Formats: sequence, structure tokens, C-alpha cells
Amino acid sequence: MMANGGTALARGTNISEIEGVPPERAVVVEFESVEAAQKAYNSEAYQAAKKKLEGGVDRMLFVIEGS
Repeated sequence: MMANGGTALARGTNISEIEGVPPERAVVVEFESVEAAQKAYNSEAYQAAKKKLEGGVDRMLFVIEGS
């Protein structure tokens, strides 16, 4: 994602539980726009990396439009 214009704002495993069950690891990536995030997700490079992780990593990805 960073190779496609994203900036990592936070990442790691030191996640404090406030409400709900946190993931083991999380990454928050900022993009210039929703379209830029979708373009990064659909890029050949990300799709190839995603394919290598199939069956070994559970992922949840969300795009949240900022104000």
C-alpha cells in the first residue's frame, strides 16, 4: 500500500482494548482520497502480495472517507 501512495499513520501489535476484541496486529494507512486507496488495493503489486498470504493471514480492510 505504501508503494502506491499510502502513508502508514500507525502500525503494530501494542493495541489497547477499550471495547470489543482487538486484532493481533493493525495498520492505519492514509491516502489522498478514497479513489487512491481503491487504486492501491486493486494494483497488481498489492494483489500479488495478497495472493501470497492467502490461507495464512486473516485481513479486514476498510476505507473511511475523512472530512
